[in-house]
Amino acid sequence: MSSIESEVRRALRWHTARWRAVHGDAVVGMFLDRAEADQWDRLPASDRRQLVRAGFAERFRWAPPIILGAAAVVFGVLVLVTPATTALGPIWALLTPMALAAGVCTMLISFEGRATLRLVTTLVFAIASAAALGALWWVAVYRDATVDLAGQPPVTWFWASASVYFLLVTATTCLAAAKPLEEVGIPAAAAVGTSLLGGIMCAALFAVIALVPMLQVLAGAGLVLASVLVNRSLANPRVFRSAA
Repeated sequence: MSSIESEVRRALRWHTARWRAVHGDAVVGMFLDRAEADQWDRLPASDRRQLVRAGFAERFRWAPPIILGAAAVVFGVLVLVTPATTALGPIWALLTPMALAAGVCTMLISFEGRATLRLVTTLVFAIASAAALGALWWVAVYRDATVDLAGQPPVTWFWASASVYFLLVTATTCLAAAKPLEEVGIPAAAAVGTSLLGGIMCAALFAVIALVPMLQVLAGAGLVLASVLVNRSLANPRVFRSAA
């Protein structure tokens, strides 16, 4: 084994076993060709650092959804044990749906393997959707809790928050689903229409989950479990090859 090949293979140890089993030999061959063409004696430090950075990103790409799912579990438990009348109660109630929304989107990014502009925009819209749901929850709670009618938030605030929430969730779903549906052969108009319908259903489902503390905890635990299982299956080259 040449020194270049051994250096490349050492740098590739930062990648997962699945990635090395599928792409390792091709990457080594590419660097050997470059070494012969450019007359390298050693692997350049810049290329070594690039391989290490790429391997680090590949190995830990499932960390964000796992961390966010665990955060949703913690925040959901805090919602259960913290009285709603305290200052921290509304904070946990707002952070939990934001963690869930961000966790689902980072799971999509992790599965894709790269943070495309479409997926990053989806993440931003999802967090904004959770914030709008929190505003909707705040208006509803304070309208019910305020005896003085003059001190109640206007009912228009409630409908405005609800409208913004549904629009943001629908936009998030369209961003996440319309293009993949087109890629599997569904016409563009049908893909957008299906995404819009799915967005309405997701808005109702997410509102139920995000506003019930026990469901928040279960959803966060499910997100962690799903991320771990998918990560393990993709990290196993035998599972990947059988699936292929």
